[in-house]
Amino acid sequence: VALKFLRGQEPGQLKRFLFEAQAQALMDHPNICRVYEISEWQGQHYISMQYVNGPTLLRAAPGLSLEAKLRIAVTVAEAVHAAHRRGLIHRDLKPANVLLEQDRAGAYKPYVLDFGLARELDAPGLTASGLVLGTTAYISPEQARGEAHHVDRRTDIYGLGATLFELFAGTPPFGEAQGLDCLRKVVEEEPPRLRSLAPHLPRDLETVVMKCLEKEPARRYDDAQGLADILKDPGRCAYPADQVQVLVRDGAARAPILDGLRRLAERATVDSTVVVYFSGHGYVAEASIGQAYYLMPFGYDLNRLAATAISGAEFNAALQAIQAQKILVLLDCCHAGGLDDAKAPGL
Repeated sequence: VALKFLRGQEPGQLKRFLFEAQAQALMDHPNICRVYEISEWQGQHYISMQYVNGPTLLRAAPGLSLEAKLRIAVTVAEAVHAAHRRGLIHRDLKPANVLLEQDRAGAYKPYVLDFGLARELDAPGLTASGLVLGTTAYISPEQARGEAHHVDRRTDIYGLGATLFELFAGTPPFGEAQGLDCLRKVVEEEPPRLRSLAPHLPRDLETVVMKCLEKEPARRYDDAQGLADILKDPGRCAYPADQVQVLVRDGAARAPILDGLRRLAERATVDSTVVVYFSGHGYVAEASIGQAYYLMPFGYDLNRLAATAISGAEFNAALQAIQAQKILVLLDCCHAGGLDDAKAPGL
């Protein structure tokens, strides 16, 4: 058994300390540190919790193989997903909050702990908007801005990404930056590419980690289980986070869409895997425009087709200009008949 005592007696500290115990006590998961008791001794509050006989992930990381790191990362992401399903957001995920214990075979079993900043999704938050809580080296942009109302499971995806970054690169995303300087960088600057610090890593793994660290929550992985599944095979469905996520959005004009494809062509290399996602409808144009098939964003007024849509021929030409090992085109269309001319050779 391990005992965790509260230092200081400020009301806010005590409230968060007790909430940590209550949050962790809700969880019954093999990779989340168990809480047994919440009590007080001679005026000091403490939590009685599971004792994990081993180092933190931060301390053990330099001696771990890439395969071992990936196994641990998958297990931690699955544990975080279990917490999310119970309505808990951790908000302070970092390598020091993961303990490792060796089993009889010598493999490390990870435990996620320290839910001191956790928040129940259905309960009033313990922090007011404008108050920054978390460890600055691993904090998400929405936390750094003090936007407590924007904190959700994708905030923990960022924390997992920052943890993975340090696990694989040996340093947090923004290096030795601390305090306000680190908060500014989290909000305003992009972290260095993972392979610029660890060039031996697979390109697909870099892609996965950098997607977790996107500034906008909507551009990160949607849930921790999805991240865990991808980490089991990073090449299966990773795609470059600094390229085009969704080429066509409601309200987009055709010029930015074609510009996005041109940027893809400029950035892709012969060993890249490029995914182009298109959400919309394929329509037969009116006679005044000609009997041609077009790709157009969902919800567009058909009368605006000539000014906004991309023809299959244009789309095909733009795809052929992308020199990549593999190009995947995902068409999420309700009426997508006649789109054969939008397919690049070999797709």
